Amino acid sequence: MQLDKSSHAFLSIPYGKTPQDKIYWKAVASAIKGAANLIEGVQLSIRTAEEQVRAFTIKDNVINLINDCDFTIAVISGKNPNVFWEIGYTEAQKKPVVYLVDKNMEELEESPVLISEALRCSYSIDDLKKAVENKEAPLELAVKLKSHLEYAINSAKASPKPPKLVALNSREECNLPTLVAGANVRIHLITSNLSYFSDVDNFTVKDAKKDKVFAFDPAVERGVEVMILTMDPESPIVKYRAEQLKFEYDVGSYRDELRESARRFYQRYKKEKNVSIRLYDDLPLQITMMVDDQVMTSVMSRGSRSRKNLHFLLDKSFPGAENFEQHFSEVGAGPCHHISTFKWAEQI
Repeated sequence: MQLDKSSHAFLSIPYGKTPQDKIYWKAVASAIKGAANLIEGVQLSIRTAEEQVRAFTIKDNVINLINDCDFTIAVISGKNPNVFWEIGYTEAQKKPVVYLVDKNMEELEESPVLISEALRCSYSIDDLKKAVENKEAPLELAVKLKSHLEYAINSAKASPKPPKLVALNSREECNLPTLVAGANVRIHLITSNLSYFSDVDNFTVKDAKKDKVFAFDPAVERGVEVMILTMDPESPIVKYRAEQLKFEYDVGSYRDELRESARRFYQRYKKEKNVSIRLYDDLPLQITMMVDDQVMTSVMSRGSRSRKNLHFLLDKSFPGAENFEQHFSEVGAGPCHHISTFKWAEQI
């Protein structure tokens, strides 16, 4: 069986309250990890909420671990409510679940009817306790579980991945120049200030000759549709926004920056029919760039530029992503004029 080189599983298991219970559940966990070591051609990492803490609350920690794992291994012996919650969350993420149950316990007959037979592995508590007493590795369970884990790994790798939302601390971390340069169909941008995107010295990528190239150039040359909505420098909103950013701007210099960045971009592409720049007289409420099926949006805040705030990257299939396209269309249909109608835009 050909397997991918690495995989991750979340182990959903009771931890026990008494010393004896804790020894038992640790033995079960040890057997599961032993099974992972028996699988050839893949490095299967077993993660537990007890061993890996990635959030302040237990619930958030579990959610983060399940989100990052390919599937869940759930020990349903004892009908632990936390285990069943973790099973439900895993199923909601459309990820496989491997079920383990003590064959000497009633759970084998009374486990929920929705639990898959194909991925349910039974084990003997007596055999497990004997192995623990003899200080031996519970290999019988490990060998039996091996095929179930292999099936789950292949199933997880073959399943389509749910759309992801990636959060980044600033615009610099989004690597937008590379995204823009690789566009094939569209680049739609709505921003209050075009200066970040029109910086020909810094918004760059390297071409085949290892030279720096303004990131929009390759896309424009390929005929990609570039539509930009940016704020009219004379808009009353500019005064309001400049006052928010007073640590850095006065109103006049902020208007100059908006005007110069838009003019610079327009002059570069004014003869290109696939490039359109329109100025709106409104507050955009969000900074958004849509490149083919990828969406970047950032948090606007008082007192700081959005480029320094939290950014989100998601694809078009992400639930609710159509709201960004709707917003772009609504702003474009509002008080909005092509940049060529402004005299300052034509100044060289």
